[in-house]
Amino acid sequence: PRPKVTGPPLVAQWPRKLLAPEAPQFLATEFRSKMAARLEPISEDPDISAAVLVGCFDLDGDVGILLTRRSATMRSEPLAVSFPGGRLESDESPLAAALREAEEEVGLRADQYEVIGCLTVAERRRANEYVLPVVAWLAPGFSVRPNPDEVDEVLLIPLRSLVEDGASWEEEWGDTKVARTVRFFAHEKSLGRDLVWGLTARMIWELLELALTDGAE
Repeated sequence: PRPKVTGPPLVAQWPRKLLAPEAPQFLATEFRSKMAARLEPISEDPDISAAVLVGCFDLDGDVGILLTRRSATMRSEPLAVSFPGGRLESDESPLAAALREAEEEVGLRADQYEVIGCLTVAERRRANEYVLPVVAWLAPGFSVRPNPDEVDEVLLIPLRSLVEDGASWEEEWGDTKVARTVRFFAHEKSLGRDLVWGLTARMIWELLELALTDGAE
C-alpha cells in the first residue's frame, strides 16, 4: 500500500535552458567527460550488500540510460523499472556483482562497456540493503539479450527527457515525525506507462545533479 504522504508533490524545477537542443550537459561526449571527472572511485565498503549497473551511452549524440522492466513473474517488485543488478554473492565484490548481474539480466558483456566510477551508496531501507550504483559507458553498437525469467523489456531512455516539465517530482512519505523524500520520473514518450521511483529514481536524480552542476557547487 502507498504510505501516507505528508505534503503535496513538489515538481522539480530544472533550469529551462537545459531543454534547449544545444544544451551541452546532455551531449554524450560532454556528459561522459564530466562523469569521468566527477564520479567516485568504485567503493569496496564492506556494508555494501547489492550493486547495480547504471549503463549510459550515446543515443543519437545525446546521452541515454539503460533501464529494465522486471518480469511479471518475479517474486520481488514485478514490472518495476530499475537498473540491472542484485545482491552480492559470497566473497564477491560490489563491482563483480554489478557486472555479473548485467550479463545475467540483459546479456551485457564486460567487453561492451567501460566502468567510469560510481554514485553514492544508496540505502534500501525495507530490504536492509546498501546498494552500490556502478556507472559504465556502453560501447557504440552494444547489444542486449534480456533474460525473460528476469526482464520483461529493456528500456533505452534519453536522459534529457527526464528534466522536461512535469517529468520529475518529489513526495514526502511517512508522517511529520518520520518522513522521507521519494523521487519519481514519468514521461509519456520516453517511459510510456512506466513509472520510475524509489531507489532507481534517486540514482537517476543524482546522475542529473552531477551533470547539471559544476565541480565548485
